[in-house]
Amino acid sequence: MIVDENICRFIERAAKAQDDFTTSFMARSLVQATMPHSKPKANCYYRENGDYTLVMYGHPKYGTPYGIIPRLLLSWITTEVVRKKSREIELGHSLQ
Repeated sequence: MIVDENICRFIERAAKAQDDFTTSFMARSLVQATMPHSKPKANCYYRENGDYTLVMYGHPKYGTPYGIIPRLLLSWITTEVVRKKSREIELGHSLQ
């Protein structure tokens, strides 16, 4: 998998910034049924866990997000929202 160097640097900076915090957060729905680990064959991803069902439809051009980077980004975003107690977070100049 080819990963953009800017994304890697962003994740490294986010990880260093989180060293001060011992708790991270993740949306309950994505803990119960997570995003795909490998590239889905179809544009629709379906996961079931007991009574809970997660269905994700990917963008027609870009597909469904998969792998560790999207899961780490979601965890970072959720943690920032909880930590700052705001629905708005600062992404920095590279992601605007």
